[in-house]
Amino acid sequence: MQRWSCVRGLHALRSSGVDSKTADPIAALDAFARADGRAVLAALDIHPFLAQAVVVRRLRELRAPLAAAGKSLVFCAPVACPVPELRGDCAKVFVTPPSHDELAAVVTEIDRGPTSVALAPRLAAAARGLRCDAFSLAIRRAVVRYGSLDERSLDEVRIERDRAASDGALLEPIEPERGLDQLGGLDALKRWLDLRARAWTDEARAFGVDAPRGVFLVGVQGGGKSTCARAIARRWSLPLLRLDVGRLFHGLVGASEANVRRALAQAEAAAPCVLWLDELGRAFGDLTRGGDAGTASRVFGALLTWLQDRAAHVFVIATSNDVSALPPELLRKGRFDEVFFVDLPSRLERAEVLSIHLSRRGREPARFDLDELSSRTDGFSGAELEQCVVGALLYAFSEQRELELRDLLRAVGETVSLSKTARESIDALRKWARGRTRPASTAIDANTGRVAL
Repeated sequence: MQRWSCVRGLHALRSSGVDSKTADPIAALDAFARADGRAVLAALDIHPFLAQAVVVRRLRELRAPLAAAGKSLVFCAPVACPVPELRGDCAKVFVTPPSHDELAAVVTEIDRGPTSVALAPRLAAAARGLRCDAFSLAIRRAVVRYGSLDERSLDEVRIERDRAASDGALLEPIEPERGLDQLGGLDALKRWLDLRARAWTDEARAFGVDAPRGVFLVGVQGGGKSTCARAIARRWSLPLLRLDVGRLFHGLVGASEANVRRALAQAEAAAPCVLWLDELGRAFGDLTRGGDAGTASRVFGALLTWLQDRAAHVFVIATSNDVSALPPELLRKGRFDEVFFVDLPSRLERAEVLSIHLSRRGREPARFDLDELSSRTDGFSGAELEQCVVGALLYAFSEQRELELRDLLRAVGETVSLSKTARESIDALRKWARGRTRPASTAIDANTGRVAL
């Protein structure tokens, strides 16, 4: 076994010497090819040199001689092979992040005290997805800051975990502020989620219960899909990771596929967790609209395969406003447990939404005529109802007095709802959802007679 780096050149695995003559990758490849016997060469961080045509050409010339001599090359790099000419000759192996037990062992290697040993499983759970060296750094920083490991050390680990996830720019850790009790309406979806709240436990697995795989939320813009994604993670006390699907499509040829695999591997390392795939319709629209979607098709295929075959306990929440852009195979059973349609709130749900937003801003909902407000806001989305409360508070504040019903009515009267400006698209969305999806709400609107699909 030999190893190469541009700093030390070609050297034996346990050697501490430096061979400056073979620091150049071509010189190292030629020396490796001349050596007698079967051998393996681990090339460390060679990927920047693969941008040079002469290096790629030499690798292609040595392909047959190395194979005949029983020699193998291993490229050790943080990215997949960026050269299309070599991709067919390379077998990709993605190194998985450390397991829970490996992370727990890092803690006991640093501090074998009884408190540290007792806290190690919780620290390892908080560090899901971190490399061992980054986790070790967070543990040592906590020891220096607090004198020993204690409950405060968990915050140090979470900070390091979130920083590492943010550095990737693909998975964004989110700390949910609201639970499902702070989400108005959607009673059918809430019941479905509550029924599965304990399905993540060891007790459930011992009973034979499978952990839920995920839900697809399709619906009107501003209906609460994104808020629901955050609230689910808080209700189940699981970490929430948001995948910025749009950022997958950039960089070198082949980088998008590597990006999605890296992001999904990070999500699996953080399991059990909630993974939020936001607005898939925008990311994969070209697949159904006939655009040039070669890269999108490959990324979509990798995502579909993972959704179907994943073994890690990652609960996936996918959201989309534009169902016309969704390839039908995405909604097939097995990838998601259920597809829910999130419609505009009914009259009773609008009253609940208004009550929640008034309470959140320190107002007693009973002081206001919510029946009248909900009657006057037919067709308003949850986001529009929230902005009515925000606007009403601004009116009252500008006149240096307490909030009154007339302020809310004024804000309602000045709002042009999406149901009016996008009536045709909403009607088309409802027509598509009927018979294809499960309603997120079972409430009946007494004013309009609209019932859940």
